[in-house]
Amino acid sequence: MKEIASEIALLIVKQMEGTITNKELEQLNEWVSASPSNYALYSRLNDPDKLQLLLRGLYHAEETLAALNSSTPATNIKVSKFKKSNFKIYYQYAAAAAVIVLITTCAYLFFFSYQKPSTFTKTNTPPTYDAMPGGQKATLILADKSKIDLTDAPEGIIARQGETAIKKMGGGNLKYEGSGTSGLNTLITPKGGVYNLSFSDGSKVWLNAESSIRYPATFTGKIRKVELVSGEAYFEVAKNEKMPFIVQSGNVAIQVLGTRFNFKAYNNEEIAATLLQGSVQISTGNEANSVKKLVPGQEAVVNRNTSGIELHETDAETSIFWVKNKFYFNHCPLREVTRQLERWYDVQFILEEGVASDAGTFQGDMERTITLSKTLANLSRLGNFEYEIKDKKVVLSKAKK
Repeated sequence: MKEIASEIALLIVKQMEGTITNKELEQLNEWVSASPSNYALYSRLNDPDKLQLLLRGLYHAEETLAALNSSTPATNIKVSKFKKSNFKIYYQYAAAAAVIVLITTCAYLFFFSYQKPSTFTKTNTPPTYDAMPGGQKATLILADKSKIDLTDAPEGIIARQGETAIKKMGGGNLKYEGSGTSGLNTLITPKGGVYNLSFSDGSKVWLNAESSIRYPATFTGKIRKVELVSGEAYFEVAKNEKMPFIVQSGNVAIQVLGTRFNFKAYNNEEIAATLLQGSVQISTGNEANSVKKLVPGQEAVVNRNTSGIELHETDAETSIFWVKNKFYFNHCPLREVTRQLERWYDVQFILEEGVASDAGTFQGDMERTITLSKTLANLSRLGNFEYEIKDKKVVLSKAKK
């Protein structure tokens, strides 16, 4: 039982750090669902307020506590805001949190294994459903239309196309090695899935949840061209002045030589490109407003109806918070917030009448390595709403007075 306690504790720590694998996440989820006591312990360990009390004794976090206490919006303000400290508190002190989790979990499991053995038996009344955070999940479609589920595929060479080897690496990374091979491949992430892609030229792509990218196995000819079919991707493009890199999404094209940028093109949402480093040129084919050049710190937003392009100054690093396993909300209304949660937790939100207008907008960032219930608990305290999770449907209603 001591070994089981240590194993579960390590899984909780790895989830906090964002290093947990899909198989480990399934193992942790199975343990959480095994009994109400397991679920209660897991919920306590993932509660920022409770863990903060433990951390305070180690780090004397009076300033952080003051920030947390002052973050509740005034009753006469309808715009809900949260400060970064609300959601970063125990991740900021990950080492201390890890120690607390290990000690608490091991002590709990060891005690109950001898004092209350029935606690670990399966119960006929399952605990409330909770959605676990997303992980490294994707499907690869090769040029011959064959499919490979990367979630379960072993590491190493998983396919060959001509002289190009396709390798599954650790950490959710797909790598292409070789040259001179034609044929388009497609990488697709489902809801709750992310994946990385390394091209043979050294360029890299991070693919967000519910996204799809189509690309050649190797780049040949005068340009390097890929297509963001839908979703969101962060690119780090290897410099090659003789072979420009082009990302196409519908009628929108971004051309670069070597740069870092984020490109978002989810269906039924505005198209946005944010430049972090280098320079890019974005075009839509619209004669009146067809080409714009971006400098670092700028965001280009494309109107889907008119194809017009608008440039805005922005904090570019926030556009890739998702790469760092964080949500970022920039004065987002509740509906926009729930769209992000739907993609990450693979659930459907139902907003009852009036809840969206009462919630206001949200500003700030928060970890996305915690369960759906913990995410909603944090947001509901600030957004003046209540929630109920029913299987894969989440109902949001106005807070009762």
